[in-house]
Amino acid sequence: MRNLFNLIDRKIIEGYITASTVTDIYHISKKEKGHNSALQFIEHLIEVVDVDKKVILKSLISKLNNFKDTI
Repeated sequence: MRNLFNLIDRKIIEGYITASTVTDIYHISKKEKGHNSALQFIEHLIEVVDVDKKVILKSLISKLNNFKDTI
């Protein structure tokens, strides 16, 4: 996992997350480093992927077992 974040940090690849993941990252980061550091971490870490009705409908028909993961 560190290698993945290292590649993102070095701008070799782009990392994306869904909006629902942001709150999890915030709470974990805040617990370790505080509110301001958590906000800065999220702001500079990765891009947030838009999730709209089209994405949700595609997830509903996905062959993957975990609905949350398909979004």
